[in-house]
Amino acid sequence: MRVGGDRWAAGEMSVADAHFAASISFRIIALQQERFRVAARRGGKRGLLAAVGGKRHVLGLEMAANAQMHDGAVPAAPRRSGTAPRCG
Repeated sequence: MRVGGDRWAAGEMSVADAHFAASISFRIIALQQERFRVAARRGGKRGLLAAVGGKRHVLGLEMAANAQMHDGAVPAAPRRSGTAPRCG
């Protein structure tokens, strides 16, 4: 992600490349979430994260959700209202 961000900032990455990199990141996050969800079935804390309605840039929010799930939290609400792409 850091290299992609640096390339984007330097104008060395196209929008298509950035979207491709983000889709790979979303796929990795989706795989992590499933693993965490399976582990959390044994019990866990509740967690809630939210973003501004209508925004599609939620990669950071997905990463924060994974950190909470890794710590044993179980999502308290549906993952998404359908405004952002879902991989997996």
